Amino acid sequence: MNKLAAAAIHEAGHALAAYKLGIPLSYSKIKPDDTGATMPMRGVKDWKNIVVTMGGEAAERLIFGVDETEFWRESTDFEVLGDDYDFKYVTNLLERNRHKLLTLAVQLLRKRFLRGAEIKAILDRCQ
Repeated sequence: MNKLAAAAIHEAGHALAAYKLGIPLSYSKIKPDDTGATMPMRGVKDWKNIVVTMGGEAAERLIFGVDETEFWRESTDFEVLGDDYDFKYVTNLLERNRHKLLTLAVQLLRKRFLRGAEIKAILDRCQ
């Protein structure tokens, strides 16, 4: 698997979960080392935050069909505590919005950095 593609899918998973749960984002980016970061606006510290954090792994599993990728094992997202229900919830959310997930991932691959307003605009345009 291509690490750059995995990073784009992973970050798109976080961003799409945030978007669907109404959490504004500061940005999403792919770093020069082909890892990524997605930053929600400050102040979200509830169940939604757990679901957004799980969105990265859920997206990778959904798109690449693997239990764990090398990229995920390197991720700090493992520090989040959630349960199977949370993971199933975000997986179903991403599955229902697969087109948006892939569209956002492609844009991340192209631009490497998207501000929150750009992410919202991209996802708002997707049907």
